[in-house]
Amino acid sequence: MLRNHIKIVWRNLWKNKLYSFINIGGLAIGMAVSFILLLYVYNEYSFDKYHVNDARLYKVLKNQPAGGEISTGDGGPVQLAGILQKDYPGIEKVARVFDEGKTLLDYNHNPLKFQLSAVDPSFLDMFTLVFVKGSREHVFDDPSTIVISESAAKTMFGDNDPIGHVIKFNNQQLLKVTGIIKDQSANSSFKFKALVSWSFLEIAQPWIKTSSWGNYNFLTYALVKPGVDLAALNRELKGVIGRYDPTNKENQIFLFPYSAWHLHSQFKNGVSVGGSIEYVRLFLFLALGILAIACINFMNLSTARSEKRAREVGVRKVVGASRFAIIRQFLGESVIMALFSLAIALILVALALPYFNTLVHQNLEFPFRQPVMWAAVLVLTLGTGIIAGSYPALFLSSFKPVKVLKGVTNAGKSTLRPRQILVITQFTFASCLILCSILIYKQISFIKDKPVGYNQKGLIEMEEEGALEKSFENFRQDAINAGAITDGAQTSGSLVNNGGNTWGVEWRGQIAGEEKLPFDQMVGTYKRHLWV
Repeated sequence: MLRNHIKIVWRNLWKNKLYSFINIGGLAIGMAVSFILLLYVYNEYSFDKYHVNDARLYKVLKNQPAGGEISTGDGGPVQLAGILQKDYPGIEKVARVFDEGKTLLDYNHNPLKFQLSAVDPSFLDMFTLVFVKGSREHVFDDPSTIVISESAAKTMFGDNDPIGHVIKFNNQQLLKVTGIIKDQSANSSFKFKALVSWSFLEIAQPWIKTSSWGNYNFLTYALVKPGVDLAALNRELKGVIGRYDPTNKENQIFLFPYSAWHLHSQFKNGVSVGGSIEYVRLFLFLALGILAIACINFMNLSTARSEKRAREVGVRKVVGASRFAIIRQFLGESVIMALFSLAIALILVALALPYFNTLVHQNLEFPFRQPVMWAAVLVLTLGTGIIAGSYPALFLSSFKPVKVLKGVTNAGKSTLRPRQILVITQFTFASCLILCSILIYKQISFIKDKPVGYNQKGLIEMEEEGALEKSFENFRQDAINAGAITDGAQTSGSLVNNGGNTWGVEWRGQIAGEEKLPFDQMVGTYKRHLWV
């Protein structure tokens, strides 16, 4: 039976080449665009959810009232982790993370920069890090050790085994390689290529150990015990800062699901109101809308050719075919055509995905090696074929054999109203998609062209490394004398980031409570013409 259906489909396709090209090609393009958008949606929804403990992992956030509003951030004091671990039985483990940024690591006089973070040893138990070499339990037994990723190991050591070798950190401290981990997934918030222990961070930067409760520059993560009531735990956590820092007792901390932060990081008055999830939903709507338009186009083309296949249906009914058998035949044909479209769609996805990645600044890949994704694609294709062929199958199977064989079908009139509905629906979807596309384009253009607040022309930013911080004035003067620059200045952080923040600022005419307003701050040497 299947072989017979395939033969009929092939003969119809070959006999009507132009129709076949338009129908299969239109469905293939719709499927390709939908697949690319669904890849983006899947990547965003699965962001940070690959950790085994995902359901119990939380990020510690802070609500800070000021000026009648509440600002929410993810920074906290360095002492907070120890307090949470000691005073709250519902919390199983706590880990601090401090991002060192691009850090100089030197092996065998070959200095290279890698993204490095300092973490508590408990971090390795809370989050899913796959160790290729080394023991998770003992890599940080000695503070002067380092764990590197596979890509970092390949870059620094080539094909040699890095375990036991010594790396120089920022041309100062020596660190022994005790572990190698797989690189983090592309849809992970963690971008580090190397990890050092918190104990080593306190050695390298002693100020961290004595940092005050008012320094909110550290990230804290918590793993709660199974079955813990999160709402009740958050009520208990409200007064933690007030107990240890009475000057900032208004600040309250709470736990927020770690994997939800990527899409729901926008807060208003201490309550999550969305974030990137809005764009993900928009892309999902676009994907389903485009697929719906492709299916409706398939239906319209099929019903438009109903008279050409009316006699075939009449003959089949005369020789004993039931309506169910005819419906099954036409649904089978549409599914087979959908599979043809799938093959073309996958080729189009492979060709178009690099350009889409450039547009959205992602590194999406079609997961060819994942059986689950192939199953999802096949289910979606079968569903598309059934939906696209449902109306043509029901309509064509309803023909009366006697009238059909006499040449009286009234197919044109009987299909007019349903086709009108389909065309109107298709036009509505298309209009919505065009409006959404214009909205997205305008938003991207607005962000791209929005003034940044300073003159970027001729402005170069570089990190201070080694002795450059202390010898900056000599470097600046030498560069000016050489004609390489017109002037230079130092800042405490990058111009493209907020940097640190402070509060407790007072001014004349201040309203009560405004001293608690957080101010983004950056320290810089004064060079007037650099910033205008």
